[in-house]
Amino acid sequence: MKGADLMLPGVVTDGPILPYTFNKIEKGILCCISTTSNRAPIAIGRTALSNYDMYMSAGRGKAVSVLHVMGDHVCSLVSSFNRPILPWPIIDEVSPKTNEEMDNANDESKSPVNMLSQQTSDDKNISEELDDLHLEEPFELQPSLDLDKILRECFLKGLKLIKISQLPIQVNIFYSQYVLVHKSPSVDLDIKKTKFKKVGLFLKAMQDEGFVEVTEPKSGVLMLNHINKDHIELRGVTVPASITNPKVECHWPGDYMGPPQIEDIRIIKGPVTALFSQFGYKSGECISQSEARRTIDSYVRNNKLQLITDPSLVRLDKLLTSICEPKTFIESPESTISNPIFHIRFGDLISQALKNLTTAYRITYPDMSTPVIWNRKEPPHIHLYIVTKAGKKLTRIAELENFHINPDSFSKQLKINLACSAGRTDDQQYPGKIVIQAQGVHLVAISKLLTESYSIPKRFIKGYTEPDKK
Repeated sequence: MKGADLMLPGVVTDGPILPYTFNKIEKGILCCISTTSNRAPIAIGRTALSNYDMYMSAGRGKAVSVLHVMGDHVCSLVSSFNRPILPWPIIDEVSPKTNEEMDNANDESKSPVNMLSQQTSDDKNISEELDDLHLEEPFELQPSLDLDKILRECFLKGLKLIKISQLPIQVNIFYSQYVLVHKSPSVDLDIKKTKFKKVGLFLKAMQDEGFVEVTEPKSGVLMLNHINKDHIELRGVTVPASITNPKVECHWPGDYMGPPQIEDIRIIKGPVTALFSQFGYKSGECISQSEARRTIDSYVRNNKLQLITDPSLVRLDKLLTSICEPKTFIESPESTISNPIFHIRFGDLISQALKNLTTAYRITYPDMSTPVIWNRKEPPHIHLYIVTKAGKKLTRIAELENFHINPDSFSKQLKINLACSAGRTDDQQYPGKIVIQAQGVHLVAISKLLTESYSIPKRFIKGYTEPDKK
């Protein structure tokens, strides 16, 4: 019901704002708002400042906190409500009055901001004027906004905006920095006005739809841990170029931009493509394992293949039969030679379908907007190993480029942290690639450097070595 508040720059006065421009207006009193072309009020509210504060604010700030405006839901309670046309009285030009004269003046103010108390004495005159007035066209009511729909649209754009490398992130930060930035300035997207009432409940509902994974590591703290970038509803979502990612302040060594986000995915190929194509996927497209499971589940439910008598069993149709191995089939008691009927356990169906998908990894680097598909069975890694040359043991580090770590900058870090010589070397294991070598055995120290300073997870470090337990 509430309209936009009236700001001081929008108040029309006869001249510059002076100490007596607004008479003796006090803060918090009821007032009405009119326009220069029509004296009939268009809104009512309470003054946000006193006359002196309005003067001292130099024409800036809020003048009136609006309570109701023409065309809101209050107006819709009556069958027909039109705003009358009331001309402003013609006032002869006179010389400016002094402060004392203004304080004692009882003349009606010409300001569009009129106190209700001042209008009381004019009620009789206004009533007489209404008899001869022509009414304007009916005021067109603004359609009520579907805040649930707006919230969902902003949420989807927020998912497109945030990078996988920025996860996990607190739910309240995600909502304020990635969701609300997409709403129109004219829309009051208050979560309490939606059916969800709370941000946490909204994100849990989105989790049920397969968009995100939310956890609660401790009471009252919700974390957004995973985003399903392959969700079918995200495919047509675009983010305006004017909206950019909030900057995350991190202090990484040298020119390092931060660790990449590595996600297990599947590539749709082979006979199973016929199943996923029914949900908008194409051959060669990437899909997360969780989304693949949900898609298979949707196929079973849509085709009513789950047995009512035993929900753990699924009836095999022609398509499912083509993607599952015969050894997983369970023959139905109703099966005959002329009409063979086979079932499969739901868990086996998921395993068989995923087995037909090619394993790969989606790598999202902080310094790249487009993810890279690592089409190999094993994820990328950094290799730490020891070699002996001329009787001396040396530590070598290979595959740093998989994580966008500058080898030369890394060798400088080794010199500083380990107080040893380090630099590039050639290794037949990695022909054509850059390998860094450091004098001495430093597996523990380099493992710690990679995990703590570069935030590389242990599982992506081949040769990771824990310090000796004392």
